[in-house]
Amino acid sequence: MDSQELERLVRQPQESAKLDFKIEPYKIYEPKPTVSVEVQKWADAKEQQWAELVKDVLAVTNGSRGRVGGRRPKLSPQQCQEIIEMVTSERKSSFEAARLFNVHPSTVSRLLARHRRTEIP
Repeated sequence: MDSQELERLVRQPQESAKLDFKIEPYKIYEPKPTVSVEVQKWADAKEQQWAELVKDVLAVTNGSRGRVGGRRPKLSPQQCQEIIEMVTSERKSSFEAARLFNVHPSTVSRLLARHRRTEIP
């Protein structure tokens, strides 16, 4: 996506659920100055403003938790808690819990190890 395509999307009057922010702080609608000395300053400011806008758009699309990189978690916090309760109460083995939640047994093993490390004795 080039800057013209992004500008076209941002200028659309409809609001998007993914891009729910205000465009005014980016000042991308300012007219180009006519004095040649100010044109270079204006161009540099525009480049920086577009860079900030693109970073913010990417941050919004990466999720509300501020996740920057990496994979999304396979299990929700509620599912993690259910697995911990199942396995610690010995209702299910870790292998059975993994199969039940459609994850690899290593995922359950890491979850239980993290729980043991953070558990208050």
